[in-house]
Amino acid sequence: GVGDSVLGRLGRVAKLHKQGVEQAAFVVLKSPDIPSILVEAGFISNPTEEKNLASEWYRNKLANAIFDGIEQYFRRTPPPGTLLAWEKQQNRGGTDVSQYRIQRGDTLSGVARENQTTVSELMRFNGMNDDRVMVGQTIRIPSS
Repeated sequence: GVGDSVLGRLGRVAKLHKQGVEQAAFVVLKSPDIPSILVEAGFISNPTEEKNLASEWYRNKLANAIFDGIEQYFRRTPPPGTLLAWEKQQNRGGTDVSQYRIQRGDTLSGVARENQTTVSELMRFNGMNDDRVMVGQTIRIPSS
């Protein structure tokens, strides 16, 4: 879901304390017609995380990761009757291919998992002979 997509993107920016999305019974998260997530960006009781959260650069990285995760989710699974659904139907939502620039710490298996595909599919789609990637390399991600 949208939480998994956001968590995958946040994992590229911040150290995750939990690897999976948790469920909570907060009233604000219960609307049946609107997907909702609550993001804990860090703990101010942790000196390192407090320092990171005080940095505008770090907060921007977190915000961009959250945005990227939300956008990825809704482009892949647009709600019926929305502009995104229409664009996907018309094949105007970009194209049926997106691109991703490899960042420090990325692996092809991690990128495949976050984009709901397989390593072999990414390798085939990008004409790769092995699963090694380099920082700064741009790979194409097929739409699901």
